[in-house]
Amino acid sequence: PAARAINAAVSQALSEGTYDVSVGITGNAVLRSEELASVTEGIGVSLILSFAFILILLTIALRSIMMVSVSLIALILTIAITAGFAALFYDSLNLVSVAFMVLLVGLGIDFMIHFAMHVQEERRHGRSHRNSIFFSNHHIGAALALCAPTSAIAFFAFAPTDFTGMTQLGIISGFGVLVAFGVAVTLLPAVTALLPKGSNAKAAPKPETAPRPAQSGRGMGTLHSVIAVLTILLGIGALFLLPSVRFDADPMAMRDPGSASVKAFNLLFEDEDTQPYNLSLLVEDEQSAAQKAEAIEGLGEVRRVITPADLIPEEQYDKLDIIDFASIGLGYIFDEVEETPDALLADAAERLNEALTRINSPATQRFQASLSAYGAAAISDPDLKDQMEGDIFRFWPQQYDQLERQIYPEEVNFETLPELSLIHISEPTRRT
Repeated sequence: PAARAINAAVSQALSEGTYDVSVGITGNAVLRSEELASVTEGIGVSLILSFAFILILLTIALRSIMMVSVSLIALILTIAITAGFAALFYDSLNLVSVAFMVLLVGLGIDFMIHFAMHVQEERRHGRSHRNSIFFSNHHIGAALALCAPTSAIAFFAFAPTDFTGMTQLGIISGFGVLVAFGVAVTLLPAVTALLPKGSNAKAAPKPETAPRPAQSGRGMGTLHSVIAVLTILLGIGALFLLPSVRFDADPMAMRDPGSASVKAFNLLFEDEDTQPYNLSLLVEDEQSAAQKAEAIEGLGEVRRVITPADLIPEEQYDKLDIIDFASIGLGYIFDEVEETPDALLADAAERLNEALTRINSPATQRFQASLSAYGAAAISDPDLKDQMEGDIFRFWPQQYDQLERQIYPEEVNFETLPELSLIHISEPTRRT
């Protein structure tokens, strides 16, 4: 809501006048907000693509609409139960932990594929419909029962970490793997047993049409050799590229570079005074700060070191004398004015008109014409004067205060510095 309000205010300001400016919003709040929106949209697209590709693969592998449908239903049930577990145990999910939904699509379907493929294999060996289900659970049940907890333990290993997202992802995904196993060895066999006998497998091939083992073995052996050689060559080639691998420790590299907040964030690096990456060091006194600054400036990773002493100008008294001398005759502008604003306005308008008449250029002529049109319009529209004054003198109060501070500056020392600049010195017991 804050970002939308800022953008609305900027749009309104730009529509009211011709401003050659560009406004960007960045910071932790808007970065996280845009990241959340990106992850939310990405999760939906990832789920749709995952289900679509799995549907294609299952259709090619199983060649049974009923078995594909049962497998997908079991997968959806697994995700639903896991999501219910997440909602029950966590008030809100982290951006990282939301990824469990996509993970479960790939992990959960594994158990269903093992079962469905083994049922079809048993059917090809001539077993009856129910016997193929029984022997499938008998043959692969122990293996799946071992795979499920080992995969779950790998995810549960993230639980002790301090990163909330990884902790949630580990616990939810580990629980989801166990749910997928439970669904695969209970619901999936039960539903498969209710299917028509011929819908979940092909008929056993006749002996005379069966392929010859020797020919199949030679063809597969050649293919395996080619794949093995290519794999070895790719591995050797990868060794030469290994020295080029670099680890990017910048967390901004994980964000969408096309988002508005990241673009604004990157613009800050063009000015050394606005670079967002900095560290604060707390020391005991001014002398320690100077010593630490000198030592840190020698580090190649550090571009600049600023201490509170750097905020105090050097040779202040000489500079103050120069300002006093240069400001002679300007002090009257801050005196109280006794004349009425209308009298001042009339006098200023008369002097301005005389000056424009002496110059007598095309630009001054256009300006005089505009002033004349304004004077005529102001007679019929009393509010026009206030509107023009508001447009012309909108920033005059701030400029007036700034000019007064420049003409009558004060000495800058540790006592007059803003409190924010001395927060680390004013709290010597605090450690950051």
